[in-house]
Amino acid sequence: MNIDLFGYSDANFKLKVSPDGTIRIPNLGPVKVAGLSFETAQQKIKSQLSKIYPQIASGQTSVQVTLGSIRSIRVTMIGEIQKPGTYTLPSLATIANALYVSGGPDAIGSYRDIQLVRNGKTIAVFDLYDFLLKGDLTKNLRLEDDDIIRVNPYETRVTITGAIKRKAIYEARKSETLEDLLAIAGGFDDYAYRSFIRVERNTKSAREAITVNADQFKTFTLLSGDHYSIDSISSRFTNKVVISGAVFHPGVYSTKEFATLKPLLEKAGLREEAYLQRAMIKRRNENYIPKTIDINLADILSGKTDFILQREDSVRVFSLLELLDKYSVTINGEVNRPDSYNYTDSMQLQDLILMAGGFKEGASGKKIEIARRVRDSVSEKDSNRYSIVKVIELNKKLDENSDAPKFILQPFDIVSVRKNPSYLEQVSIKVEGQVMYPGDYSIEKRHERISDIIQRAGGFRSDAYLPGALLMRGKTEDANTKSQELQRLNLLSSSDSTKNLNSDSLINKMNAYTSSIGINLQEALTHPGSKYDVFVEGGDRLVIPKE
Repeated sequence: MNIDLFGYSDANFKLKVSPDGTIRIPNLGPVKVAGLSFETAQQKIKSQLSKIYPQIASGQTSVQVTLGSIRSIRVTMIGEIQKPGTYTLPSLATIANALYVSGGPDAIGSYRDIQLVRNGKTIAVFDLYDFLLKGDLTKNLRLEDDDIIRVNPYETRVTITGAIKRKAIYEARKSETLEDLLAIAGGFDDYAYRSFIRVERNTKSAREAITVNADQFKTFTLLSGDHYSIDSISSRFTNKVVISGAVFHPGVYSTKEFATLKPLLEKAGLREEAYLQRAMIKRRNENYIPKTIDINLADILSGKTDFILQREDSVRVFSLLELLDKYSVTINGEVNRPDSYNYTDSMQLQDLILMAGGFKEGASGKKIEIARRVRDSVSEKDSNRYSIVKVIELNKKLDENSDAPKFILQPFDIVSVRKNPSYLEQVSIKVEGQVMYPGDYSIEKRHERISDIIQRAGGFRSDAYLPGALLMRGKTEDANTKSQELQRLNLLSSSDSTKNLNSDSLINKMNAYTSSIGINLQEALTHPGSKYDVFVEGGDRLVIPKE
């Protein structure tokens, strides 16, 4: 031990603890420190030094005690231990320290019967449960040289499962009861059924089942191999009634506070859209067969009658919105967002067109067609009529001040906006090969011919091979697919990427969307306007090969 004095007096002592547990301080004599904690030993040394250094008591001299090198001891671990053997430990080591370095008890080792043997006598029995569950280290004695720690086999082990806080296998002492086991396991959890515990116990020849009531917990002894099962309480309610549907506060209520339906409805709060002519109560009969009871809520709320509730009743309040079909109206044709839209009361045709993004540029306000469902609530005879069709004319401005009629829509109306017959989008023909100015040419008029296009393209080059001219036209089965695929194939055929494509494959793809029109280009140019000078159409492709 190192003892430093500083202040009024200045001194330093390096002292060794003798085998008998004492240190010898010069001019003072031996001081016994064996068995003391470091703090207690420090106070004892300070008290002894104050006899020859009186300034310590007045605070003029300070004392600092530190440990130098700690002496080592040898401890032997035997019995049911993970790694039995002899270990060299610091002289301040305890039973718990020795258990840690040796791996603790093995599979059959006891956690509650760990003996400290010194000079052939058992001087302490350490119970790990006291430390783990209570933090009690009073039996965790400090070890001395040549001590022996013996871990005995367990005597009683039991298993506890179910609604308990710490489900596990526990070791029990002979004197402990089921009540002690519950305390070790942390007690029942919040949903445990506490009236009894079921036990499975081994006998000499078989297993037996035992039911232990709550008043027997204190006296029921534990046997090794017991399995204790703790049930959870039933999910059933003793006083539950449920209300759902068109109420502000749906959920579970008590039949003690709400014995009849009227106060329950007032507490849950009916929504404005609640259907008052009929509500449904589901109830279980005595034989647990479900039963449906119909109630008039208007009579309940007016006080004409009331309905007595029972446990597990379920009240369903319907909403008027649930009873209505999901109304919608549909618009198609020349609007920006043709689709189906939710119907609202007093919805006008102009409103629907605005919801659809307004008219397209080529839309016609004339001959807007509305197809309406046939609703005949009087006659139930079969009818040949599918719908009622109305045709109206509408100002495309859609302003409120316009003279257009305020046409009121009905649920499931289908509105069709037609295209202006005089509105035409630009179409073009692609000219390739041996012409002066190959490229795309917009068609100027409806009856434009090949000769007109050739003239606009600047005529032929000198090496043009007219007999091999080819006019390809898209097939009309699927116009949208044809147009898109033709554009893609035109790009492919005119780009360098076609070098890596199989020519037969490209031709097959083009044939799938195009057809070849036989033309006599020489005759068409010689006799413009004749039958040889065919009309061109948008999307055509005229190819003039090289001679």
